[in-house]
Amino acid sequence: PTPQTDVYQLGGTVYSLLTGQVPYADDTPQLVHVIVHTPPPDPTTVRRDLHRTVARVVMAALAKDPATRCRVERAGSTAARYEDTHRLKSRVDACSSLNSPMLLI
Repeated sequence: PTPQTDVYQLGGTVYSLLTGQVPYADDTPQLVHVIVHTPPPDPTTVRRDLHRTVARVVMAALAKDPATRCRVERAGSTAARYEDTHRLKSRVDACSSLNSPMLLI
């Protein structure tokens, strides 16, 4: 297993949570072949109110080629940027409430 395997599994879990269905519902002996060679149905075909961007992220996580799936490193750096943004917002809010000039370090 690699981090890309985890991304695929997470994509399948999120797909199920969003649609109420598993990505592959085939109970035949060919299920492994179907999973390996056939993309899952677009989640918006199952749940029409699902935002298109969310569906694209789920489908990217379920990509057949592990190299094209969401990268774990990118997810980590996105989380770091999110934390930095909230730290910055806290500083801005603190300075604004004091009616003082803003100095961000």
